[in-house]
Amino acid sequence: MLERDGESVATRIHGNLLVNNGDYIAAATLEGHGISVLPTFIIGNRIKSGDLVPVLADWKVPPIAIHAVYAQTRSLPAKTRVLIDFLVERFGPEPYWEESCASPGKLPTSTTTDPG
Repeated sequence: MLERDGESVATRIHGNLLVNNGDYIAAATLEGHGISVLPTFIIGNRIKSGDLVPVLADWKVPPIAIHAVYAQTRSLPAKTRVLIDFLVERFGPEPYWEESCASPGKLPTSTTTDPG
């Protein structure tokens, strides 16, 4: 499901490659097997280097969230609090893998190997 200007559009995708590994999808995209939707921590450096170029930049993929779920008790165990603080720091509003991007948080996740 993609979204642009508040409008969601579902499109059936046809192809002959079906995998569930982002690195493999990135490798197939780099070899010219089509476009892919991948997170910037996998392909951000490839976009910065020019190996991949964004396409469909006006379209956005819904965000994926990380949730820390714990039982509500009188006091949160120190180990749990440390883990939650670590997750917030590591994956907070601006993920560490986007800090070095040309325009952090703005990289589209659709890519292609045809820069021309």
